Amino acid sequence: MPEKLPPNQARFVAEYLLDLNGTQAAIRAGYSPKTARQQGARLLTKAAVASAIQDGVAKRQVRLELSADRVLQELMRIAMVDLGGAYDDKGHLLPVKEMPEDVRRAIAGIKVFEEFDGYGEDRVKVGEVREVKFWPKVDALRDLGKHLKLFVERMEHTGKDGGPIKTEGGPFDLGSLTDEQLRQYRSIVAAGAAPAR
Repeated sequence: MPEKLPPNQARFVAEYLLDLNGTQAAIRAGYSPKTARQQGARLLTKAAVASAIQDGVAKRQVRLELSADRVLQELMRIAMVDLGGAYDDKGHLLPVKEMPEDVRRAIAGIKVFEEFDGYGEDRVKVGEVREVKFWPKVDALRDLGKHLKLFVERMEHTGKDGGPIKTEGGPFDLGSLTDEQLRQYRSIVAAGAAPAR
């Protein structure tokens, strides 16, 4: 069972759980806006506060039945949706209740545009257009790909004009050291001692 917190810290935890913003949580919990950033950072390092936050997050996940599997399932629905599931054999949009659940969950919204002819009581509906907007498929695929580590960003560093990076000059010129000197240098650095000059 988590340790009982003083009222101001308990309020900070409750506020922090709303948006995970330490500064704003500190302000809403009654700390001075001038020092809220520091107070929020300080409170987040307290073991009892961190434990209460973890407990609050865990309780919310249970209450919402939130899990990594469930999030991934929803991303899969968006990424793999078959748009054909939203239409009947004649190409007409199905009523939402008749669409497969996976298709319904991938829909961001439906707009209905009605066209009328005439005015007042003589007005007659002559057409209707329904626009179905799905959640972005590419974004869901990208998020799934990141989860699977399919897309690894790499950075290359080069020296002048795209050439190799040179380590000459300055107090730490390693470019002129022999292999044996480099091994000795590495062992000194690994031991945590400063190299002798």
